Amino acid sequence: RERLDSLGLNERQIAAIIYLRRKGSISNQEYQQLNSAKKATATRDLKAMVQIGILRKEGTTGPGVRYSLTYVVREG
Repeated sequence: RERLDSLGLNERQIAAIIYLRRKGSISNQEYQQLNSAKKATATRDLKAMVQIGILRKEGTTGPGVRYSLTYVVREG
């Protein structure tokens, strides 16, 4: 948890990483449901994690886009 906090992630993003460690990938819609977030918030959060290199975006646009971890984020 400290490691995730040290990356400057918000609570929604941390929840998504925990989800990703279990499921392997997440869509924007799943992120919205997981965090009770609006689409714009989900898009902004996911884009930020791609930009800092935590997530990899698979696909270009639309509902087929998935995000996965670029590496295993270890806690501790």
